[in-house]
Parts: sequence; C-alpha cells; structure tokens
Amino acid sequence: MQRNRIRYRFSLAQGEVRAQAIALHRQRYQAIGFMPEGFLDPYEREAVYFVARDEHDAQVLAVCRLVAQPLARLATCAHFDLFPPERQAMEAWNAGSYVEVGAFTKRPGHPDIVPGLISTALTYAFDQGATRLLCCIDERFFDKLRTFLDLPLRVIGTPAVFHGSLKVPCQLDIAEGLQRLRQRTPWLFATDAAAAQDQAA
Repeated sequence: MQRNRIRYRFSLAQGEVRAQAIALHRQRYQAIGFMPEGFLDPYEREAVYFVARDEHDAQVLAVCRLVAQPLARLATCAHFDLFPPERQAMEAWNAGSYVEVGAFTKRPGHPDIVPGLISTALTYAFDQGATRLLCCIDERFFDKLRTFLDLPLRVIGTPAVFHGSLKVPCQLDIAEGLQRLRQRTPWLFATDAAAAQDQAA
C-alpha cells in the first residue's frame, strides 16, 4: 500500500502539461456525457489546472481546476438555486477570498488518486489567500468525498441536473478541509525523507 500511495506526482499544470490536462478533461467528460462535442468552456482559458501524473512515464492520469472569477460568473452561483442566507453571506466576501473547484476527472483504474489531487489544489488555493471553496459536483462524487475523505462539504443550495448529472452546490472551508485530509491521508503531507522511507517499506 505504501508504494501505491506515492506512485503519483501531483502538480500545477503549465505549458504542454496544461494542454494535456484540458484534453483529458474534455475527453473524459464527453465520454460520460457531461460535455457535448464542440462545447465552449467559459472557464478553460483562465482556470488554473492541477494534474496527477504517473511518476514513471509522466502520463497525465487525473485533473481538476480552480476558477477565480466574480461570484456571479461561477457555475455554483450562476446555475443553482442557492439558499437565501448563503447568497446573502456571499455578498460580504472579498475578491480573492474564494475560488471554485471543478473539472474533476481521471483515467479509469486509479481509485487512490483523488486525495492527492484535491490536497494539491486546496494547498494552492490556501497559499493564494483563499479561505472558501465553492463547487457543484456530481452527487455520487459528493457522497464519496464526505464518506471516504471526511471532507466537511456543506450543501448551500438545491441539487439540480447540470451538464449531464445531478450536481450538489456546496462550500468548503479550505483550512478545515486540509486539516481533515492531513488526518485521513497523512502520507500526502509527509516530508520528502518520510516519503522515501515509505517507498522503501
């Protein structure tokens, strides 16, 4: 198990790797019916992408992205019926204090890749000064994140069908999310020396 836990490399996607991340996102979403052929993605140009790659051949195996735009433009706010108290609270949010995560996808056969990808994106967002994460995610994925990673995702609106599946609009306190990930997946936050020891185990 130790070897499986660290056999991926998680990073910010830039240059050609970013292009590969976008290609994988489109390929997988079109395959499962979340994105029609020729879809013009309004967030693709400005989004910050993250990838998980095989540590041996560097193939991009999974992707997610962060979008930092005005609240009204984010999918969670623009396409879902949010609870009035939640919308009212958002009016006090400062630019830069929030970000939306999305475009989660992976190649088949890598069930253990999700925690590292999420922790990479959350750490980046936290380091950039964001404290709140918004997302509208597939209901099944939402349940898995809460059940298996204990992520304290809070529902902030009415679930609705969006891009091919029932999505749940939710919010996450980034610092709390990272704390839960440290508790559930401590090897992701180990020092290089500790990781090397795990690999040798």
